[in-house]
Amino acid sequence: QQLSKIIPTDTYYVDIYDPAEEALDVRVLIDDGQRFHPQRIPLGHGLASLVIRQRRPLLCRQLSKEQATLPVTPIVLGQARQSESWLGVPMMVSDHVMGLLAVASYQPNAFTEDDVALLTNVAGQAALALDNAYHHAQVEEQARRDSLTGIYNHGYLLQRLTELVEAGRENKTPVSLIMMDIDYFKNYNDTYGHVLGDDVLRLTVQAIQAHVKKTDLVGRWG
Repeated sequence: QQLSKIIPTDTYYVDIYDPAEEALDVRVLIDDGQRFHPQRIPLGHGLASLVIRQRRPLLCRQLSKEQATLPVTPIVLGQARQSESWLGVPMMVSDHVMGLLAVASYQPNAFTEDDVALLTNVAGQAALALDNAYHHAQVEEQARRDSLTGIYNHGYLLQRLTELVEAGRENKTPVSLIMMDIDYFKNYNDTYGHVLGDDVLRLTVQAIQAHVKKTDLVGRWG
């Protein structure tokens, strides 16, 4: 919304970089007044990948003439026609790339160096906001986790279980709960000590997590 006020053009992108998957999540794509569904693009495809890899702005004034000289092939997102002007800048915090902001136009020579500076400034502010949101989410996630095993703690497990039961009731779908206990665990702690007892808990959790689906929840009850 802010970009549309300061850089009136046809297309707006907000892409989030996922370094673990080497991919870009196109979270916001508005083209010719229409908002499109989020999508995922492997790094190496499209102009956005070039911005992420080079960590600097990219300005294409007339793609129909320039694309033959580019090291990547532009891809069409949104409406089924290629833009003529394209400007993308990375969202960075220190040396860490968070993603990019990009704008595009179906008219050639739509953007100037002033637009590059303006979009770079906006991207810097957006990167800080995004970084703060990530840190906030990490703190919240840590509060939900058992410090020893890394799985969900008792309180959050009960919360999620309640939510899943309610969702199952509304959707008329089953919810399954499996509870396990380690036999003679007190004797093990008394004989070998709590340090090795902690190792038993961690190894047990690893075994469970290796044999459940990613969508399953694993938590510590006691």
